[in-house]
Amino acid sequence: MEFRHLRYFVDIAEEQSFTRAASRLHVAQPALSRHMRNLEQELGVKLFRRHARGAEPTAAGRILYSTSISLAAS
Repeated sequence: MEFRHLRYFVDIAEEQSFTRAASRLHVAQPALSRHMRNLEQELGVKLFRRHARGAEPTAAGRILYSTSISLAAS
């Protein structure tokens, strides 16, 4: 896992939208989606439920998010 992928994940979780996170990160939305699909494949779990109004973290996504935030605060 690359640090960049974790940063992307955190921004998507906070924005609850791939489009808003892409804008915040100054990256193309399709590239951001591809990075998240690759991270999900690497971890073997779905991190987001994607829907018409955005994306919400799955149970695994919430665990990764809380762990990421805890590590960043250390």
